Amino acid sequence: MTFVLITLSLASLLTTIMLATGIRTSLRARSWPKQPARILSSKLKQGFGRLGPQYSVHIRYECSSRISESILPSFMGTVREAYARRLAQHFHEGASVYAYVDPSRPERSVLLPGVELREWSLIGITALVTVGASIAAFAL
Repeated sequence: MTFVLITLSLASLLTTIMLATGIRTSLRARSWPKQPARILSSKLKQGFGRLGPQYSVHIRYECSSRISESILPSFMGTVREAYARRLAQHFHEGASVYAYVDPSRPERSVLLPGVELREWSLIGITALVTVGASIAAFAL
């Protein structure tokens, strides 16, 4: 049982670190300079998760003479259909939008910077699992 709890604790810790890294990048992107971009293609895609159908929007765009690809929402990857359709309508083929470009790595850009409540919730849950599993493992 202790081995299982230690394994769970380590897996949760690694997941928390990966999520924190993604959140950090997403938050930093809000301060990156905005540059005009043009949507080259936009496709609404459907997948299936434990909670039913999940959707994402796969986008190719041009910004500063570079072609980039993005999956929206960028951090979590899938959302409910209504939100994905709104994203697809906003980022439709031919649309003029802004991309946030990393000044230290101009090949990296994002269309939607920042982090939503569900990302904060997920990192909180994984952190709690890490702490809980660690306490349980060392209490045995």
